[in-house]
Amino acid sequence: METHGMKENSFFLWGAATSSHQVEGHNDKNDWWSFEQAGRVGTSSGAACNQYELYRDDINLISSLGHNAHRFSLEWSRLEPREGEWDEAAFRHYADMLSDLRQKGIEPVVTLHHFSNPQWFSDRGGWAASGNHRFFSRYARKAVQAFGSQVRFWNTINEPVVYLYHGFCTGLWPPGHKSFSEAAVVFRHLLYAHVDAYHEIHKHYESVLKTPVWVSIAKHMSVFTPCNPMRLRDRWLTFLRDWFFNHLYLQALTTGFLFFPGLFCEFLSAKSTLDFIGLNYYTRHFVTGGGAGPTPLGADCDEKHHEGQSPEVNAMG
Repeated sequence: METHGMKENSFFLWGAATSSHQVEGHNDKNDWWSFEQAGRVGTSSGAACNQYELYRDDINLISSLGHNAHRFSLEWSRLEPREGEWDEAAFRHYADMLSDLRQKGIEPVVTLHHFSNPQWFSDRGGWAASGNHRFFSRYARKAVQAFGSQVRFWNTINEPVVYLYHGFCTGLWPPGHKSFSEAAVVFRHLLYAHVDAYHEIHKHYESVLKTPVWVSIAKHMSVFTPCNPMRLRDRWLTFLRDWFFNHLYLQALTTGFLFFPGLFCEFLSAKSTLDFIGLNYYTRHFVTGGGAGPTPLGADCDEKHHEGQSPEVNAMG
C-alpha cells in the first residue's frame, strides 16, 4: 500500500472486524441461536469458525497481515447467560483475548452489541419492552469494569437501525416481527441504551482509570436512489429511506432531539454522546414504490427495473 504523505508517527489504525455470533461458535444462549434452530434461516451457525477456541491463531493471522487494530464484539449471552448471573470464565476469555491483542501491538475496538441478545433478555420482551435498556446499561457497566484498562475504543451498538429494521420490520432477523410502529419503539429504546452505556463508560474512565476513552456506535450508511426518477412515489420513498436509515439516529445523538412523526417528539440526554463516527458502507439501493414493499419505506428494485437508466459518471469517469 502506498503511504506517500503519511507520517510514521501518525495515529492511523488499520484492521478488520468480526462479530461474536458469526465467528465464535456454539453461542447457544442467544436469540439468534434459537431463531436458527427454529428453521427461520437456511443454516445454523453451529461451530462457525470456532474462534472462541482458536482466537490465538486468528490474532497471529491478524498480526501477519500488518493490522494494528481489530474490532470484535463481546457476546452478551456468554457474559450473562442468565439474568443477573455472570460467567467468570467468559470474562477471563475476553480478558485473555484483549491481552493477546495488546501483546501483538493490536489496538482492540470493542463492540457491546452486534445483533445478538441473551435469550433471557428476549424472553422479557427484548428491545421492545419498556425499561429493558437498563439491562444493557448494567452489562455495559460490568464490561467496562472488567476490560476498561485494556480498551480505549468502544462501540456500544453495531448498526442499530439495520438491527431494528430486519428484526422488527422485515422479520428476517430475530425476533422476526413485522411492525413498523414496534420498530419505532425499539428505535427509541436503542437510543436510550446507547446514551446510558456511553455515560457508564465515561464515568468509569473519568473516576477510576483517569485515562481518555472514545465511545461511539457503528453506523451503517447507504446511498438510496429512486428506481424511476420520474415517478414521485419513488422519489418520496427514497427521501424517507435516506432520512430513516442515514440521518434519524445520528440526528438524535448529535442534537439530543428525537422526532419520529406521529410517535415521538422529545429531548434526550443524548447530545454529544458520540466521540467519533464508526461508519459502515456496503452498497447502494434503488427504491421503488411500485408493488407491495415489506415496510412503509417501499421495496428495493431488482435489476430489470433500472437497467435502462444511464450510468452515472464521477470524477474518475
